[in-house]
Amino acid sequence: MLKLIAIISGGALGALARYLVGGLVDNSIWPIPTLTVNMIGCFVIGLLLPITSRMVISPELHSMIFIGFLGAFTTFSTFALETTNLIRTNQWIPAIINIVVSNIGGVLMVVLGLITAKALLHLIR
Repeated sequence: MLKLIAIISGGALGALARYLVGGLVDNSIWPIPTLTVNMIGCFVIGLLLPITSRMVISPELHSMIFIGFLGAFTTFSTFALETTNLIRTNQWIPAIINIVVSNIGGVLMVVLGLITAKALLHLIR
């Protein structure tokens, strides 16, 4: 039961963070807010996974961060819907750019997070 409460709490915080970040980013060209939160989320998961694997944290805290917070913060389903809407309105170039940047950018942000975590862990040794 404690794990479920942790996931729900993390999800609420992640959804709020997604809303706040999305409100700070211009959405006039194509779905920039969704792209932004997905790139941040990819970086954060790449950063936190190796760091938390070296720490003793409870399964509840792990679930709160990775399932709750990051699950609610990143918005892949919203990305898919927005991209579909671009295609439906014949906005092919923005749709293709969004697909390419979201997917390649997401992988690159995870790698950047992993590299950053490795550098930080090296500094604290």
